[in-house]
Amino acid sequence: MSDRVRRGAEEDAARTLRLALHRRTIVSAVVTTWPADPRRRTEAEWAVLRGLLPAGVSGAEIRNRTRQIRQFVAEHGKLPAGLCALEGPPRVAAVMLLAAMDRQQVTLMRVDETTARLRLKLPLCAAPASGRDWAWHVIDFRLPGTVTADAVLHTPSLRPTRAGRIAVDLPH
Repeated sequence: MSDRVRRGAEEDAARTLRLALHRRTIVSAVVTTWPADPRRRTEAEWAVLRGLLPAGVSGAEIRNRTRQIRQFVAEHGKLPAGLCALEGPPRVAAVMLLAAMDRQQVTLMRVDETTARLRLKLPLCAAPASGRDWAWHVIDFRLPGTVTADAVLHTPSLRPTRAGRIAVDLPH
């Protein structure tokens, strides 16, 4: 397996693990500070909860995790032991993260104000053994109207759609 392909897979795994750690921290804080009335926290209960949460956690995240835990309690009659009791294994989307690859494998450039060209080297088989097992692919795609002519384009991610096409998730 190419080091660059492995790096892309490692980046995807790292993102999944970071997100799980973030969710676990929120669930742990909510369970630890479970209020007497989970539908209405007192000011003191909110202060304790906010003290345990990492900076930047939104009210929506707290509300969604509280709702998830409340449903668990309704079904099982007790608080969950943690995130693993609430959720199954993470599902990983079919996404190719190109940001982890270098210029030897992927380049992105503007063709004009409304079009960009993605050039990437991909394996032609499941286990490439030599340079002959790789080929360059060129994908021209139209930029959405929200991408201004002076916007800096960053390496996108690619994902298949239900319609059988490839979607380009382009940060700019």
